[in-house]
Amino acid sequence: MNTLKARITNIEHDENLALIELDSCFGMFLVLLIFTQSKQQWQRGQEVRLVFKQTDLLLSLSDSLLGIHNCFIHEISSIKQDCILSLVEFQSGVSALLSTRDCKRLQSMGLKVGATCSWTINPTQILLQQLD
Repeated sequence: MNTLKARITNIEHDENLALIELDSCFGMFLVLLIFTQSKQQWQRGQEVRLVFKQTDLLLSLSDSLLGIHNCFIHEISSIKQDCILSLVEFQSGVSALLSTRDCKRLQSMGLKVGATCSWTINPTQILLQQLD
């Protein structure tokens, strides 16, 4: 799991949905939450932890930002492979877990340690946790 600290900067509600903007060390994140409990749990200015699975990261070998939310550019610091999965780690501390077959395809396109790569995470794939 990837975890990042962030601060809530804005919340927009529509019935049981909330679009939450957060400021992190990487920049602005958007998170889409479905509320089943009280909406009072999250407040503007609150420090939280973003949590998202390594398998939910999408990678692109482009060194430019895509025109979508939650897209960031970082350098690859390591790639660890076994026969089924490959762990791609970025110098930022975020990592992606790919099938080895997908990683081999990306390697043929130039994915390697030291390469600059953009990654993105869908706003619906991020969980928020309150900090202790």
